Amino acid sequence: MEKRFGALRAVSVGFCLALAGCQHLAKDVDEPHATATAELRGRVSATTEGTAPIVVVTIDRDARKIMHRAFLATDRIYALPVPAGHYKVYAFMDRNRDGALGAQEPRSVVYALASGLRAGDRLELPTLTIR
Repeated sequence: MEKRFGALRAVSVGFCLALAGCQHLAKDVDEPHATATAELRGRVSATTEGTAPIVVVTIDRDARKIMHRAFLATDRIYALPVPAGHYKVYAFMDRNRDGALGAQEPRSVVYALASGLRAGDRLELPTLTIR
């Protein structure tokens, strides 16, 4: 009888530890939103016809990596939360729906911010026109 309660106690403790670990993982997933301290807003227009989604990409100029990707189906307005920093922004029509800019996909020019974003900044960008 004592062995059964000992095994039950061990399973209960293991279950509690597993739940605590899941809560910790959920916290880690939410952390990027906690560091998003500025916002880039704008519109996208397209001179080419099509039903393909529009992708707006934000690139960190210092780290040279993509910081944010927004997929726009019908609404051509975006608001991208980003950490403070220096950014480039462009948009493209994702005809093959793979989320990456292809050689034959229409795109906008790359808009590079003249100065860096600081915590709390909300910057309205010029319209990105896809040609």
